[in-house]
Amino acid sequence: MDKVRVIIRLPKFEIYQNENTKEWYWRIKVGSDIVASSSEGYKNHSECLKNVTSVEKHIKYLRENDLIK
Repeated sequence: MDKVRVIIRLPKFEIYQNENTKEWYWRIKVGSDIVASSSEGYKNHSECLKNVTSVEKHIKYLRENDLIK
């Protein structure tokens, strides 16, 4: 299977709370207004932050193994 090159420059994670559901979400933004990815809802801020940390670790692994730039 061919490698697919994906370029991810300094992903910007945003964590926010939905005003209606009060659930916490994260999203990765590229530039000022393109949402590259987003999460499911979390009941509390700490669980959302824990998931962001996990995603950051995965991005680091992919970069270290030359799977993304």
